Order: sequence, then structure tokens, then C-alpha cells
Amino acid sequence: FGRRAQMDNSTDNRNHDETLYSVGEICRITGITRKTLFYYDRIGLLVPYERTEPQQFKLYDRERLERLNCIIEYRRAGLRIAEIRALLDDCYVNRLEVMNGALERLLREKNGVDRQIRNLKELIDTEENFANKNPEK
Repeated sequence: FGRRAQMDNSTDNRNHDETLYSVGEICRITGITRKTLFYYDRIGLLVPYERTEPQQFKLYDRERLERLNCIIEYRRAGLRIAEIRALLDDCYVNRLEVMNGALERLLREKNGVDRQIRNLKELIDTEENFANKNPEK
């Protein structure tokens, strides 16, 4: 996977042995969709290392692949984009505060879902009781 950055005489600050990954390669390595990768680019959460002309072919380096793996891990843990952005980009953020805040939010959401499940079970019980008392002929 990946392709080596081409060695040339330009004055870019890229390491000449750096492996660059295409969109397809990044998606295969991480398991995310192209749509998700493009969304992260559009909102500035994960911008490509390089865009080549004329079709704006996007290439990602190892640093961006590692950043994407962090994003994926945080998303799996239920963090929102704003929380992830703060954790990755704000060197002054209290990381534990952000994560504990996300945990509190998830617990509130879980309590709400638990309440909905109880309510739905009650409706099902009521419906079953009604059906048992009034069997169809």
C-alpha cells in the first residue's frame, strides 16, 4: 500500500522517503467510507497532505493516517466532532474534562433510551393484553 513521495529538486518540506496513501488505500486500511473521509476533509478535521492536479487527487501521509485512527477511536467511543476537534487541535484543552463531559452526555442519552424502552415494553404489554382479551375470529 501507499506510494513513496517522489524525489525532486523542489523545496517542499516533505521527507523524500515518506509513504503517501490514496483515498482508496486510506479507506481500505481504516475501514471508513470515502464519504466519511471527504466529510472530514470538508469540515477541516482531516485535510489531505497533498492534492494533485488536475483532478485534485488526495494523498495522505502517515501523520494524517494516525490522526484518522484517533478520530475513528474517538467516534467509536461516542465523542462528537467538536469534542474530537478540541482533543486533537486545542493544546490547552483539559482532555479529561472533555472526555468526562462526553461520558456524562452519553449516560444521559442512555437513560433516555432506557426510559423509551420501558415505555415501549409497556405499550407492547398493553397491546398483547388487549389482543388476548379480544381474539380475532
